[in-house]
Amino acid sequence: MPYPDFFQEQVGLLQYLESFSALDLGVRKIRWETPYIKWVPENSEERQLLMVDGYNYKEVFPANNSKLTKKWLQDVIIHRNMVKHLTEPLSFYRLGMNFYFEKMYILSFLNFFLMLEGVFGDGNTEKKRTIAAFMAASNLVYGIENTLKTIKQPTHQKHQDWFDNYIFTIQAINDDPIRKMINVFYDQRGLLSHYSVSSYRKRHDFEQEKYSSLAFISMSVCHFCSVKLRLDPFRRNGEQPEDSASNNL
Repeated sequence: MPYPDFFQEQVGLLQYLESFSALDLGVRKIRWETPYIKWVPENSEERQLLMVDGYNYKEVFPANNSKLTKKWLQDVIIHRNMVKHLTEPLSFYRLGMNFYFEKMYILSFLNFFLMLEGVFGDGNTEKKRTIAAFMAASNLVYGIENTLKTIKQPTHQKHQDWFDNYIFTIQAINDDPIRKMINVFYDQRGLLSHYSVSSYRKRHDFEQEKYSSLAFISMSVCHFCSVKLRLDPFRRNGEQPEDSASNNL
């Protein structure tokens, strides 16, 4: 039977092989996030000692079985001039989603932040100005408010716990969930955009799970924001788009 650290050691070995095989052999990826190790007994005695025949870390996300219908395609193309300004922001949303389901949570979050920064940042990069722009963006506030409701659901308890345990030294930030969320996003963007082997900025590709809640929460915020962003042009023109359009981001 494996010793307690066996599986983590094997994951570490795969990560080591991935890094050096990329350098020497051009290997693109070893899927160390979802290893499967099966123990095969060599005799009847081992079979009796081995209580299980496999260990599987694999997390399977539900398949997306949504179909591209003729009606959806017609509606989206007909209203292109109303919402084509969202083409670039939603490209970051798409990348964030793809990275999330590949369990590459750091890149997932960074792409979601780029979407928010592009839409709501008013071209600012300096912290004080960016946060002020975010706070003044009603659609972003809407996205955060709905995300805060979402993570209160029992199925998302770990994300709620992560957010609750993220504490700033300035108590006024902790007391305002909207401001706190915005500050979390800005601070994490800064930390995850840099790397050092020795300082507190030390982060790497092998600790993706540490950022799963950050990625999920930012994905949720971007989703709710996108619904509002998509419908706003129609509201300004007095049109009433079908509800289904807002659910196909």
